[in-house]
Amino acid sequence: MKRLIESEPFLTNVCVIGEISNYKKHSASGHVYFTLKDGSSQVDCVFFKSSNQTLLFNPENGDEVIVLASLKVYEKRGSYQLYVRKMKKGGLGELYQQYEETKKKLLDEGLMDSERKRELPTYPRRIGIVSSSDSAGLKDALKVLERRYPLAEVVIASVAVEGVESAQSIVRGLKLMAEKGNVDLVIVGRGGGSIESLWAFNTEAVARAIAGMPVPVISAVGHETDTTLADLVADRRAATPTESAELATPLLSDIRQEIDANVNHLRDNLRRRFIGLLDKMKYLGKALRSPDSAIELKLERLDRAQDQLRAGVRNHTTSKIHRAEKMGARLALKNPLYKVQETMARLKASRESIVNGMRRREGEIRGRLDLSKRSLAALNPDAVLRRGYSVALFKGRAVTDSDEIGKGDEFTLKLRTGELSCNVLKSKK
Repeated sequence: MKRLIESEPFLTNVCVIGEISNYKKHSASGHVYFTLKDGSSQVDCVFFKSSNQTLLFNPENGDEVIVLASLKVYEKRGSYQLYVRKMKKGGLGELYQQYEETKKKLLDEGLMDSERKRELPTYPRRIGIVSSSDSAGLKDALKVLERRYPLAEVVIASVAVEGVESAQSIVRGLKLMAEKGNVDLVIVGRGGGSIESLWAFNTEAVARAIAGMPVPVISAVGHETDTTLADLVADRRAATPTESAELATPLLSDIRQEIDANVNHLRDNLRRRFIGLLDKMKYLGKALRSPDSAIELKLERLDRAQDQLRAGVRNHTTSKIHRAEKMGARLALKNPLYKVQETMARLKASRESIVNGMRRREGEIRGRLDLSKRSLAALNPDAVLRRGYSVALFKGRAVTDSDEIGKGDEFTLKLRTGELSCNVLKSKK
């Protein structure tokens, strides 16, 4: 019997489908023993360590599997059994095995590494969607995009997401989006379904197309429990198309609140800065006042310059505030964020220019005042008198030469405080 069975060529390479029972793996030898059965029969199986090391899954009792084996007779018991060379899951198990093999291949290449994951753009200008135009998930995603962030333009590449040709259709849609979409972000996916209907997103071709996209990709396959290869290589995973739209976009109302807060903060800072500078200039103007007419003239000019500067600052501030308010109103309608950012940068530069201009102007005025004050002090005759000198006045004019006054003439000697009436007793050259 043994010779008859083992010499039959058809029995040396048989393929059997059945359910595992009595599964046992010996820890010492590594050999596996189990029974393969169906509704009406069963057969014992041996799976040696040298062959079972290639398994990509852990078999369990109750699993439906497909084994490739040879039929031999076990003489001690007088029974035949299968000597298994290969095993894979039956039904969905075969798909699972394909999934694990492809997953391991992509993982070894580093396509699933976290370092490859790119950040999603904060304010996407143009969003691409690769999905079926008939998909309910697509319609849900479009509604969310319109509600959350209507400023973004949406480009759709309609593809088949189920069936034999679906994988290639998805790859073509991604390629078209990469080459001609001019998008900042891509969402690829479909609504929910069975594992078979979602299988296109577990193919190597689709996974590589997603990994090769030049912009960040959100995988939005509508399933909760299973993770597809598309999910693993994409930059972000969304459980549903609706969630992908939420991940892809900011909330417009939040942006408006942030912009309003920034504009108000900038306006308040500018006002406080200008008021502080004007008060400081006013204080300096009072501190520099003097009864001297020349200094009064300088202060008058300073006051006029200060008024002009205040008016210029006020007008400039009002202009900038109005521009900011107009930009906010325009943003409420269109809200192109990059223009708002440019405007904020110009406002900042204008504020710095105004502050620097005020500082330079203040320094120039103070410098001129100090120079005038020193010049007047040097020319002021009272300063000479205060140092102990006196001035001889004859007929209302200062006497600078002894020939200008004769013996017996009366003249006035002006001191630092008061005057003296004097007579000339003798004149000497």
